[in-house]
Amino acid sequence: MNADGNNQLDNEECYTDVYHTSTTRALPDLPLREEEEGEAAAAGGLYIWRKDKPKLVILALAVGLVLMFLLWLILIILVFTYYSAISSEIRDVMGSNSETIQEISDIHQKSQENRIVEIQELNSVVNQILQAQENLRVEIQEQRNTVSQILQAQENLREEIQKQSNTGRGDVSCPSSWKCIGKSGYFFSTATVTWDEANTDCSSRQAQLLVLANKGEMDALVPHMDGKPYWIGLKKIVNNWTWHNGLIPSFTSWNPNEPNNAGGRENCVEMKSGLWNDIDCTIKLAYICKSIWFY
Repeated sequence: MNADGNNQLDNEECYTDVYHTSTTRALPDLPLREEEEGEAAAAGGLYIWRKDKPKLVILALAVGLVLMFLLWLILIILVFTYYSAISSEIRDVMGSNSETIQEISDIHQKSQENRIVEIQELNSVVNQILQAQENLRVEIQEQRNTVSQILQAQENLREEIQKQSNTGRGDVSCPSSWKCIGKSGYFFSTATVTWDEANTDCSSRQAQLLVLANKGEMDALVPHMDGKPYWIGLKKIVNNWTWHNGLIPSFTSWNPNEPNNAGGRENCVEMKSGLWNDIDCTIKLAYICKSIWFY
């Protein structure tokens, strides 16, 4: 190529470089591709996150504390509400119980008052009955004393009649098998019979089952008893010990702890060595009959 041609090429290349240079400088920035934009955004966000990290942590903690406070507040409100409801129920129950207790107390007090009145009325009735019993007992005792006096008078009269009869006949000795002790005659049986049989046999002998006038008479008989037990004329009548002729004993001579009514059937009396013992009337014993002999 000639020199003109080379110059022309050089001029074209220069022109091209100038053109490209001017064109490049004059054109605006072209938009980046999407991937490049994403990477740029990510890089920018990471930079912002790293820059604002302490603020976010503090904000999260604050939010957490607020939430916890709200939860505690809700819990406290629920507990308070529940406690208030329970307290109200308890007050209602206590009020109801108080009313019930008061009602029970009133009923109990009324019942006690009624019971006291009933007891007082019963006591009054019992006192009246006891007074009536006491009056009856006194009356019976007076009648018994009167009967005893009459019987004693009869006994004295009988003795006087017997005395007058014997005076006309002179001295009278005891029949055979009888023992004269003092002014009386006594029959000591050898056979053993029941109390009723002994009483009947003495009557058939025109005598009576032994009735002791006093302790001296009993002491006079003891030596003749030879330590054996004998029926005497004492018997229990309506829970009172009475001689079979109705006289009340002027003295007693019970064994220790007697009478004891063992078995609930001991209504008659035996005498042994001057001591008395209540015993079943159906038991068979020897007996003593008493009659009056003057000589």
